[in-house]
Amino acid sequence: MKKSLLTALLLASFISHAEANKNVLWNAENSAVAFCVVEQESQCFIVAEETAINVSQVENANIGKLGITPKEKYEKVITFPTKWLQSNKNEYLVLFTTQAWLSGQRYTVKEPVFVKNGKYEVR
Repeated sequence: MKKSLLTALLLASFISHAEANKNVLWNAENSAVAFCVVEQESQCFIVAEETAINVSQVENANIGKLGITPKEKYEKVITFPTKWLQSNKNEYLVLFTTQAWLSGQRYTVKEPVFVKNGKYEVR
């Protein structure tokens, strides 16, 4: 099976599952997509140029920004793409939001994710 066909099939599977959770965000050109699948833990990806880049560690970075308690102590944690900040050839910058609940209180924090040449670059 060709790489592009396999990538398209995998992407369709991820997006259909992510759409059920309403966590899909396309760039303005519809050439790249950011999404999270929320199950036990959020799995977040940016898919561009037939490459799926796992950016799930953004959730841990956001929880770390809160600095309240370790991630496993929260009752519920969800992460989702919020806004495309930049979309150029081989460079994508997407804002991801994490919401975490502790003792009935919801905390919200945001973190930009930068992908360049198919790799998640932590800044």
